[in-house]
Amino acid sequence: MPITVSSQTVSGKVYDDETTVSGVEINNVTKKIMTLTDDDGNFKIKASINDTLVFKSHFHLPQPLIVNQNHFEDVIVIELKTIVNELDKVYVEKMNAKEFEAMEVENTMIKQLKSDMELQPYLYEPPPILNMDFKAIGALIAKLFKNKNKSEPITMANYYDLKALFESDPYFNSEFLISELKIERQYHPLFIDFCEAKGIEKRLLLKENKFLLIEILIKYSDEFLEDNKD
Repeated sequence: MPITVSSQTVSGKVYDDETTVSGVEINNVTKKIMTLTDDDGNFKIKASINDTLVFKSHFHLPQPLIVNQNHFEDVIVIELKTIVNELDKVYVEKMNAKEFEAMEVENTMIKQLKSDMELQPYLYEPPPILNMDFKAIGALIAKLFKNKNKSEPITMANYYDLKALFESDPYFNSEFLISELKIERQYHPLFIDFCEAKGIEKRLLLKENKFLLIEILIKYSDEFLEDNKD
């Protein structure tokens, strides 16, 4: 009769070169089962000797592991290597350079226009209004106010919107707060309160506004750390 090897539990903790890593996917490809690391990088998964476990994360290189008897006897430590994403870095740098250049051009044009208005004010004076149709003007003003009222109001993200973002987004997660913004884990709730008080438009939480949100979070984190440095 064949010998059946019963499954046991492999327990462990996942790190990278800076801290523990949450949300890492652990696949037992032999048994086709999967689990995730918790907020502190801990995990447990059923396995047998010679099963293959693969550790995967969006921001780290995949790490395979062949299970042996020693893995059942103690908590194992898995170290993942971080993927260096130069593309995001280059894109952000180029975006900031373009925004700065556009602002310079706009400021220059405003200064030139102001100077020209001072030198030749008659060119900018409105022509005299003759035979005004006050009824038509009134209808136009009413239409402008009506269209203005139809514009969508600005919706600000509340505490729960921001908390959900940091708990579920693959990029804006606890690791991002710790490694990129230098906010220690115990201060995450306070930082979310701080961001809500400072104000973040809800539309910036959308995926297409990722880089705008990064700039705001970096600014707010600097202010938060400055206020709490003592």
